[in-house]
Amino acid sequence: MKSDGHGDQEIVGEERGAFLRPLRKDPAERVFVAVHPLLVRLFPRWMIIGAFLLLAGTWIAAFAVPNVPGAASLVTHYTTTFGIDALGSWRALVRLPLTGTVFVLLNIVLAFLLTTPRDAAPSSASLTLCVAAFLIALATLTGTVLLWSKNLA
Repeated sequence: MKSDGHGDQEIVGEERGAFLRPLRKDPAERVFVAVHPLLVRLFPRWMIIGAFLLLAGTWIAAFAVPNVPGAASLVTHYTTTFGIDALGSWRALVRLPLTGTVFVLLNIVLAFLLTTPRDAAPSSASLTLCVAAFLIALATLTGTVLLWSKNLA
């Protein structure tokens, strides 16, 4: 940080874009570099970890639905305009988590393919795919939990 004399501080040099720079003091950095250069950066690493944690929550919520008492047919689709418009077995509820998992994995694989070992920093496309994977996982969890809550009502 550098002060301009008026009390305002300006970001200079190393501090600009700090969340995108590689970890230099992290002892686990060698492990992440050995796996893939995309994982050296904090931002894409936490987006990927967050996406997988959200997917784990999605699958836990999806398999909690069949334990609803008296659930012969479950709500498999709900809209705010028409309300409940599809009923089915609990196996039909697995389509949402399965589709979300496929899209998250596709985004993460593409992010890994777009980052080559000789890249100094991940491309903006790789970072965008990591964020998209996180948002897809969040939407999948939200949809699964909302369907779960409709089946409890």
